[in-house]
Amino acid sequence: MSTNRQVVKAFAGLAWAGVIACWTLGVGFICPAQEVGALRSLDSHFPFAVPGSVEIWRDRAEALRFHLQVSLGLWPLPDKTPLHAVEHGAIDLGDYRVSRVYFESFPGFFVTGNLYRPSNRAAPGPGVLTPYGHFRNGRFTDNAPPEVARMIAAGEERLEPNARSPLQAHCAHLARMGCTVFHYDMIGYADSQQIPFKVAHGFAKQREGQNAPSAYAFFSPRAELHLQSIMGLQTWNSIRALDFLSSLPEVDPTRIGVTGCSGGGTQTFILTAIDPRVTAAFPAAMVSTGMQGGCVCENCCHLRTVTGNVEITALAAPRPVALSAANDWTKTMPADGMPELQALYRLVDASDHTFLSPSLTFPHGYNQVARRVMYAWFDRHLRLGANPQGLSLDQVHRGEIPDDSPLRERPIRFLEPSELSVWNDQHPHPPAGIEIEHQVTTHWRQDQAAKVQALIDQQPEEVQRAVRSLLSDLPHGAADDALRIVIDEPFSSPVWGDADLTARRQVIGNRTDTTGIEIVRITTKDSEQTRRFTCVITDDPSGWLADRSLTPIMKASSTTVVINGQGWRVANQLVENGREAAGYTFGYNRPRVAQGARALAWLLDQEELPPDGRIQLVVWDGSPAAAIVAAAAAERKVDQLLIEQEYSFEGVESLRDADFLPGALKLGDTPGFLKVAGVAAPVYLGSRTEEKVEAVLKALAIEVP
Repeated sequence: MSTNRQVVKAFAGLAWAGVIACWTLGVGFICPAQEVGALRSLDSHFPFAVPGSVEIWRDRAEALRFHLQVSLGLWPLPDKTPLHAVEHGAIDLGDYRVSRVYFESFPGFFVTGNLYRPSNRAAPGPGVLTPYGHFRNGRFTDNAPPEVARMIAAGEERLEPNARSPLQAHCAHLARMGCTVFHYDMIGYADSQQIPFKVAHGFAKQREGQNAPSAYAFFSPRAELHLQSIMGLQTWNSIRALDFLSSLPEVDPTRIGVTGCSGGGTQTFILTAIDPRVTAAFPAAMVSTGMQGGCVCENCCHLRTVTGNVEITALAAPRPVALSAANDWTKTMPADGMPELQALYRLVDASDHTFLSPSLTFPHGYNQVARRVMYAWFDRHLRLGANPQGLSLDQVHRGEIPDDSPLRERPIRFLEPSELSVWNDQHPHPPAGIEIEHQVTTHWRQDQAAKVQALIDQQPEEVQRAVRSLLSDLPHGAADDALRIVIDEPFSSPVWGDADLTARRQVIGNRTDTTGIEIVRITTKDSEQTRRFTCVITDDPSGWLADRSLTPIMKASSTTVVINGQGWRVANQLVENGREAAGYTFGYNRPRVAQGARALAWLLDQEELPPDGRIQLVVWDGSPAAAIVAAAAAERKVDQLLIEQEYSFEGVESLRDADFLPGALKLGDTPGFLKVAGVAAPVYLGSRTEEKVEAVLKALAIEVP
């Protein structure tokens, strides 16, 4: 790494409450504010604040849905290549049949699962997707006899064969109720072994040699710079599973349900949030304002920096969403989360479209109480006609169900893994291993590169939205996330001063970002005549202000803002959980460069200039990454960008690098950001002070008296 991107460790521990004065050459300047508190993690508190009006919610929901798509790497939506679906090995179980299915979500990468079909349904009927969570052996779950006995004794289960696999039980019962059900694998479970469990769910350490530009693996810095994650890939699998299910002739695509438990609950509410084809959903034992998803497969960069699972679930509104809670992190939902979700549904005039089924004495899982409420939920919203007694959801939750009710589960025939597995001698397992990771990330990158470049050329405003998403700069966010001037006071120095110039010291920040932006704002007496706003970023603001050779820049501008850029070059801290997966940190916290770029873009947009005014952005020393990204994010056009030398995010090779910005390579690297910003080409200043002074004065057409 060049010295321009070395860690400035001396500033890493400073907080807003303890800002320390630093005096260099007699110029008073504070060090950049750094850590406000501990990094947020998946175990932090994520309350949902209900907006004050439907209009505010609609704007917020649209922006947040776009943010999810960007974070998951699914904006722009990848090409839906042919599925090449194969179905075989049907087993007739009387009132329903089970077959084995596999298809390609990306070329050469397979989704695997079982299709449960009702035996005697003539007209097209509803379809249900059932992703599952981190059950042992996944789709092949088989609870041992002691566990089955415990579950029945506790009331979690009623029937022994169903208790062996609650997953098979709810698929079979939905089929008996008239639904075509696709039960599909998480990556690394059951038949989905092309990317193994130890990577997709057990990843802990960066793998040597897997960060090359042409062939890189998931969880590498380069994969993150392209916004490629296992969570994004699993979500893509769910979208393609919905494509498959909707394409079946016996399925009515206007009546689609999704339900899954735990990690399958995560897939359920994420898919429902971003895909309007889902009619009704039931994420079980997952949604809360507490733990947001413990596995690497439930985390990706940017996703929850400005939201949480309850608000993401609310994105379904007014479509129906019901949930269950158990004696796990969801046990707080009745008092913290569900009241807010219900208030949101009342706001959109759909109060009967959400429901919570709490079974707080049962451990984490998809128990029979939650399942029977799910059956009643889908009966109501997928129009199954399976509740002739007109039982309420509360009655079903309490178990007040007649023995002959179609909502009551009947015993299933437990199917062994050999009966469920899609792979056999006639249908051999496809290739697996690191080459498949390379194949998937390469195809994904190439698909997105072509689409993003077309948008940069034709619809740069759409790419600008994505840039703001990388900064987690969304409308109508939490009040304490809004940027503002938190310190504003006169500035003077025994070394620098001029009768034609006045100055103030300001600090811009908020209550959630870990980095603020400290500036000295200098204005000229004749500010209306110059019509220039010059922003200078320097690692040595005191020295810059003390250099009299730079005074002409200040006198030639209506306003000159000198920014202390040291804080943007402090290495990123990572959440300490022993796993080097970026999503655990940057799924909840803005990266350092995003903090700087967001604050700088806000500063540029706040400046009041006449229509013919000019914005000039000068990176005097240090990394230009934040300035480049801010230029693309700001509403106000940057007329000139001056930096020391060419810059590329290709040089970022560590999650801790201060310039690490997930998605930066996906959005076109520096050329893409500058094209979106409307900056034809930056001016390169060189690294020697004398050269830079001369180059800046020339570029800004400033004549020295």
